[in-house]
Amino acid sequence: MRYFLLILVSAISFFAGAFWHKWQLLESDPVSLTQTLSVQASPENIGVLPKGTILYPYSDGPDIETYIVFVNSKYLNSIESVQFHNRLTVAPLDGYSE
Repeated sequence: MRYFLLILVSAISFFAGAFWHKWQLLESDPVSLTQTLSVQASPENIGVLPKGTILYPYSDGPDIETYIVFVNSKYLNSIESVQFHNRLTVAPLDGYSE
């Protein structure tokens, strides 16, 4: 009985944490770009996010903040699956203003 309760409390805690993380992401205060933002994946891959793009806070560190941008697209033939060594890898772009 004790092990069952321990497993049940652990499962409830896990799902509550997952729900809390999603809620924090979606209910946090989004920000809007006040000017265009250049984004760069590598020296030869540079793009632009237009002024007014909505960014959602993801994480904040001591030196840099990370945001999420949601993109709608019907052009699914222009995307492909990516396999990282670590399944939970996040690969952010560098953003800067000129």
